[in-house]
Amino acid sequence: IFLELWKRKCAGYSYRWGTIEMSSLDKPRSAYTGQLKPDPITGKMTLHYPMRYTYLQMYCISYPVVLGCVVAAGWFALYQFQIEAEVLADFGPDSWLLYVPVIVQSVLIAIFSWAYEKLATFLTNLENHRTRSQYDRHRVNKLMLFEIVNNFFSQFYIAFVLHDLRQLKYQLMMQLLVFQLLCIAQEIGIPLLAVLRQKYAEFRHREVAEEKLRSISDLPRYEQSFYESGLDEYHSTYEDYLQVCIQFGFVVLFAAVAPFAAIGALLNNVFAVHIDMWKLCNIFKRPFARRAKNIGAWQLAFELLSVMSLLSNCGLLFLQPNVKDFFSHWLPSVPDLSFVIFEHLLLGLKFLIHKVIHERPRWVRIGLL
Repeated sequence: IFLELWKRKCAGYSYRWGTIEMSSLDKPRSAYTGQLKPDPITGKMTLHYPMRYTYLQMYCISYPVVLGCVVAAGWFALYQFQIEAEVLADFGPDSWLLYVPVIVQSVLIAIFSWAYEKLATFLTNLENHRTRSQYDRHRVNKLMLFEIVNNFFSQFYIAFVLHDLRQLKYQLMMQLLVFQLLCIAQEIGIPLLAVLRQKYAEFRHREVAEEKLRSISDLPRYEQSFYESGLDEYHSTYEDYLQVCIQFGFVVLFAAVAPFAAIGALLNNVFAVHIDMWKLCNIFKRPFARRAKNIGAWQLAFELLSVMSLLSNCGLLFLQPNVKDFFSHWLPSVPDLSFVIFEHLLLGLKFLIHKVIHERPRWVRIGLL
């Protein structure tokens, strides 16, 4: 329901900004390369790049590298369990050292995410996609495949292999806490470093700057423009989308055993909204507007997490002894079949909600008539 309501909200925004009827035929990206050839339809000279080369890059380079990174992330999560078991055997269950492997893993997950983002961008650039929407879709697909394994593989392993719900709550709480602290540190620390660097540059070149300002004009708007020209550029919304997407995964994938994650995410988002406003107004240059009618490939990422959440939460519920006994009473011969039936009913309900709730509000549909 949340995602369907967001689609309606997004449609309202795009209608107000006049982007709701944007054509899906995107123009070529500025970084798109190819040979100039006459277009077979219009006859104009346009860039052409054979699709076979793009597929060759994808199947021979990108996919093997992504698969290797996913396997490495899964192996790292399993290795963390081995270290935690050794610490438990050596120091006992009451030792504070048991927190160290989880904290270290959470920090390394953030480092791996940063490194993989650079790698995914490099691989997608090699594929040389023609339009921005194609580029974003393939890039987000690579990122989400890795991030799901990188952030949630350990939780799935604890839940459905070890069947330890108590450890799952502990792991989820620690990882979510470290994730949000790192996000806050990144949101505040990097802008503060930029401010300090800017203040230091102003201090060193104050006399030159004042002379330039006097030579231009004494009007405040010129002074403000000169000041804003030295600010850092706001490159993209990728990190903002990724943080929200991972946080959404923490909230919905294990809601059956960890409802506290929603409260933590809400408090973090309230704080993050004000930090983002402060950054955009004081730290970065005014970003160039880019027209869009929705959040693009990220919508598919949220939809994927919502489907995964149905499967994971059904599994978590059936790990509870009382729930499993209740459904076993109705199907005593094949108790696991009750899980399949219940899961399919929820998937059917999700599909029904998707069809019943229109993605555009009524006032938007009337306005488009």
